[in-house]
This record gives sequence, structure tokens and C-alpha cells, in this order.
Amino acid sequence: MYKGVGEQRSWYKGVGVQRSWYKGAGVWRNWYKRTGVQRNWYRGVDTRRLVYGGAGTKGLVYRGAGTGGLVYEGAGTKGLMYKGAGTRVLVYRGISVQRSWCTKELGEHRGSGISRPS
Repeated sequence: MYKGVGEQRSWYKGVGVQRSWYKGAGVWRNWYKRTGVQRNWYRGVDTRRLVYGGAGTKGLVYRGAGTGGLVYEGAGTKGLMYKGAGTRVLVYRGISVQRSWCTKELGEHRGSGISRPS
């Protein structure tokens, strides 16, 4: 558990199941479940690296059979990248500018840019 400007909690349950909560100025929630929406994006062993640089910079990297990288920079710039069985790149810059695209039809892409199990 990390406490500072906000609170970050991340832990693994089972194989391939990852849950993360970010609580600060806003609430960001992200669920990855092996048998759920993004089952093809995170697979294999659970190797992870969490890096915090400064108060506003956050870097979260997951590596396994499917490699994914999640990066938060500052309060307005967000970058989300997935590379593996299904390749997906999402880029958010500022508040009103949004760009997202999927190269494979594996999984579900929702409007907010963050997939959540229903």
C-alpha cells in the first residue's frame, strides 16, 4: 500500500487476476480478470513492476505472456498501452482530446477507455 498525494492499492488474487484502486483527486478503478473481458491481454506468470516518480507521475508495468504497460503522467496526460495476444493502444491527453484504437477484435472496448466487467 502506498500513501501520499492519493492512495494506491494493488494486489493479485488467483492466477491472472489483478485489481487496482487509485484514490486521489479522482477515483480510477480498473479490473483485469483472466476469465473476463480482457482475458487475452494479461496471461501467464504474474511479474509486475511499480514505479512512482514525483507526486504526479505514475508508472505501472505488467509483464507476462502478454505484455502490458500502464502510464500516468501528471493530472491531464494519460497513456494506456497493451501488447500481447490482442494489441490495444489508448491515448488520452488533456481533458477534451481523446484518441483510441484497437488492432484486434479481442475483448471489449468501452467509451471511457477503461474496460470494466459488468
